[in-house]
Amino acid sequence: MKQYPNMIMENKDLVEFIQKHSNINGKEYRNVIELMQIFINLYKTVDYTVVKRNIRRLRKERGIKKSVLAEKAGLSEGVYINLENVSYKYKPTLQMIIKLAYAFDCSLYDFIMPLEDEEKGISYKSLG
Repeated sequence: MKQYPNMIMENKDLVEFIQKHSNINGKEYRNVIELMQIFINLYKTVDYTVVKRNIRRLRKERGIKKSVLAEKAGLSEGVYINLENVSYKYKPTLQMIIKLAYAFDCSLYDFIMPLEDEEKGISYKSLG
């Protein structure tokens, strides 16, 4: 139980996101902690190229310019460009993904889950 306050303090952005996008109120820390642990462990194992492709896909689907999305997410345009660049070995942090989830108004899982076609080996290089 003593680890809960530390985990909450170290991951305030994730706590706020989980609380905002679920029916969990501020007093149900155990549920928040369980969701945080699941997502943090899942995020540690994720393929970052999948995250980068999903960032790009979501932006393209919504027709948003990189500069506009970077500003909306509170990131510099250079950092944002590196987040989309699959060949650049820049790993998005969990905090960046949370900021982008707010900017896109989507779930954190939208960034980490591969598309079915990607699992089958179909390339998305045509996204431009």
